Amino acid sequence: MDTGPKFGFKRPHCGLAGMVEIADATQLQELEPELFARLHAVSFGSIGRQDAYSYLASGAWTYEHPEPDKSVRAAVHYGPDGKPDGYVSYKFTGWDAPATVAVRDLLATTDQAYLALWKYLGSIDLVQRVRWNRAPVQDPLEWALADKRGYQVKSMEDSLWLRILDTAAALDESAPADLEVGAAELASLYLSGVPARTLAAAGTVDELSAGAAARFDALFGAPMLPHSRTDF
Repeated sequence: MDTGPKFGFKRPHCGLAGMVEIADATQLQELEPELFARLHAVSFGSIGRQDAYSYLASGAWTYEHPEPDKSVRAAVHYGPDGKPDGYVSYKFTGWDAPATVAVRDLLATTDQAYLALWKYLGSIDLVQRVRWNRAPVQDPLEWALADKRGYQVKSMEDSLWLRILDTAAALDESAPADLEVGAAELASLYLSGVPARTLAAAGTVDELSAGAAARFDALFGAPMLPHSRTDF
C-alpha cells in the first residue's frame, strides 16, 4: 500500500466511527484472543488460532528470536460504544526510501474499524509504504481508496486446505447427482472458493444435467470468499 500523498479514501467519512489510539503492544496479548474469537464466529473459512498469535501480535516473541521484540508498535480501535473492536500491530522495517511499515497482525470486527486502522497506518509520519502478508483476497480497502492504484498485490498463496471425507454428510445427499466433481474440486466448491460455473468452463466439473453448475452456485454460493487468518 502506497501511503504517500495520494493515500486517502473516496468518501472522507469512511473510518471515522469511533477512534484509534496508540497502545502498548503488550496489551494485545489479552485483546487478541477476544477479538479473534468474535471474528472466528462470523468469518467463513476461519479456523482456530494457536496461542502463538497473541505473542507475535504483542511482540512477546518472534519465530526468529524467542524473546520480546520492543520494536513492535500497536494501535487499538474503539467503537462508538467505547469498547475495543479492532487493533493493528506493526513494526518499521527501514527508513530507506520508501520508508516501510510491516503489519504483523490486524483484526477488526467491523468494517469501520478496519478502515479506521488503515487510515491510521496511512497517517504515520514519514512512512510511504505499508506491507501486509495476510490481507484477504476480497479486500474492501482497495475499493475504499480514492486512487486504488496505490494498492498492489505482490503475491497470493493458499492458507486453507480441505478434504471432505464424508460427502453424503457434508452435502446432505438426498437426490441424484447433477454434478460430477473430483475431491479437490468438491473442497473448493464447499468453501465457495470458486464458482461451479468457472470449474465447468475449465473442464474439471461435469454437468450431468443442463444448468447444474448455475444451480449449485445459487445454492452454495457465499457473499464473500473464504478467508483464514491462521496459517498451519
